[in-house]
Amino acid sequence: MLAEQENPLRRLLASGVTALLEVSAAVKNVESWNIEAALAYHDLAWYLCGELWAVSTAAQPDLAAAERQGHIDKLLYPILDSQVPDAVKCTLVVRLFQVVLAGRMWPLVAGSG
Repeated sequence: MLAEQENPLRRLLASGVTALLEVSAAVKNVESWNIEAALAYHDLAWYLCGELWAVSTAAQPDLAAAERQGHIDKLLYPILDSQVPDAVKCTLVVRLFQVVLAGRMWPLVAGSG
């Protein structure tokens, strides 16, 4: 009788260990995704920094470089902040690309009128 009870306990323990390993693997997967997402946001921020700088230089050529960089840093800070939710970061990235597009298009539109 004791042997019959011992076998189900071993099976239960073995399945518990398996489940624990699966949960641990899932957690590691999420952690690696977070790192990948942070790297993608970092790359986007660098690209947007250059584009915003170019648009800002065309629109306000007399603005001091430090002031220009300060304004750009304020726009990009939420993209790089790990506490900002991904949905907010994605929305901000899209909006900033729209701003860059509008800034690049403005001279073409203004010149045709």
